[in-house]
Amino acid sequence: MGPLLTSFLFAIGVATWTYNQSQKRNGGIAQQSAIAGAVVGIVALIVFYTIFSTIISHLPA
Repeated sequence: MGPLLTSFLFAIGVATWTYNQSQKRNGGIAQQSAIAGAVVGIVALIVFYTIFSTIISHLPA
């Protein structure tokens, strides 16, 4: 698996966890939870992709 697909899968997990936690804390307001999950998911995708790309570029060929 490439770094983009791996990062995408991690980001989906983080976004889902954030959505669930937000639903528990704000009383089930779906729109607010979806926005929070999407924003955190996008940030997680960028962070994980940067980390995985850096790790792969430092591995010997």
